Amino acid sequence: MSKFFNFEEEDCDIPFYNGIPKLSKTKWGLLVLGLILFFALVYVPIEIPDIVFSILMCLVLLVPTLIALNGNWGLMFKKIRRRDLKPIIIAVVIQIAYSFMILYILESTGMTTPSPVDTEVASTTLLSFISMVIQLMGEELFQAILLIILMFITCKFLNRKASMAISVIITLAAFGFLHEGYYGNLLQVLLIQGLGSLLSLLLYIKTRNIMVSYANHLLYDSFPILLDIIILLLSF
Repeated sequence: MSKFFNFEEEDCDIPFYNGIPKLSKTKWGLLVLGLILFFALVYVPIEIPDIVFSILMCLVLLVPTLIALNGNWGLMFKKIRRRDLKPIIIAVVIQIAYSFMILYILESTGMTTPSPVDTEVASTTLLSFISMVIQLMGEELFQAILLIILMFITCKFLNRKASMAISVIITLAAFGFLHEGYYGNLLQVLLIQGLGSLLSLLLYIKTRNIMVSYANHLLYDSFPILLDIIILLLSF
């Protein structure tokens, strides 16, 4: 029986968790430190410009990741192939439909709370778009690195499939938790930002390519901007 799930590409595996390639304690420590700094940036009440915040969110994980890769960037960063485009687009469509459905259910049952982000006057500028593009890479690295670290720990006690399943659940919960207070209450963010990121994370697991999950995340988060543009054009 294969140790891989059926949807995974078996020509290569997720790096580091199984000692291939082997990381030193220092490099593992840098990855953990990156996660801690990522959490700190979200929760420490320091007022900094959005673009600076986004750059820091990216760098605190990108730098440790590149150090860990030691020049072997292809272990996590690859070109997006033509055959990756269809899964990316399908995932975006499903994610959008899922988000609308969950939000409708929560609003219908009175289980939502006002979102500070939603109540602000929406105005997309080039700078805010650039900030989003940069920050989303940090968010994808957060999920991938946390998954790898959790698998490194749990694989000592479980087989690969069980380890991955548990690690995915914890990763999605942690990612959702990071959005609490920004996009609503805990239930909202766990269901929409947390569980709603499942397909993005599975795209990384399937392809071992951060660029694929990043493209999915970027398209999904760009949907409101595209929708605003369409509404604006229809208003003329």
